[in-house]
Amino acid sequence: MKKLCKDDIIVEKCKNKGVLHIGATDNPYHIEKVRQNRLLHQKLQEVCRELIGLDVDEKSINELKHFGINNIFYGDILTGKYNVNLKNKNFDFIVFGDIIEHLENPGLALKNIKKLMSNKTRILLTTPNVFFYNNIQTFLTGKEKVHPDHTFWPSYITMRKLISSSGLKTEKFFYCFWGSYKEKSLKLKIIYKLILNRTRYLLPCMFFILKK
Repeated sequence: MKKLCKDDIIVEKCKNKGVLHIGATDNPYHIEKVRQNRLLHQKLQEVCRELIGLDVDEKSINELKHFGINNIFYGDILTGKYNVNLKNKNFDFIVFGDIIEHLENPGLALKNIKKLMSNKTRILLTTPNVFFYNNIQTFLTGKEKVHPDHTFWPSYITMRKLISSSGLKTEKFFYCFWGSYKEKSLKLKIIYKLILNRTRYLLPCMFFILKK
């Protein structure tokens, strides 16, 4: 089960690697998560050879500095403006987790990320699955339950189109769970196991590994 939880997969892949983490603060949940040692950027700090974080929220960047996180810098992936020198950085992985569905121009974001890649770089992109089992209530009631900042509902087909239109290729794809396995309640672990044994396309998260 651990191998199908998003944070666990990302941390495992990024061990001893050079990593760029886009959307690293995880605002507005950053304070709660950092206090509980659940912030993905914290987990990456423990395992990466080199780690640089980017985020557009300068307030959250400064707040995380009080917790000893000093490697997140202002960076806007839509404008290509960064307060850190990214030239000549040969990243092994660019982590782009649960960000794309918040953007006004997701295609432009992917094109700008491509500029930061070498041929060996891989993007670890995660985004919500529109067919997540919890969304069944929307089909039944007509009341859509969605994050207020999301600009679109991703599906496997629409994401593949967006990725290819941005000049990137999907190297690997799978459905997975949010977060880390050890952070799940017993109730969720039981639900996940039931789903996993039947229909993986109902899992909450889509995970794409992309290359140039």
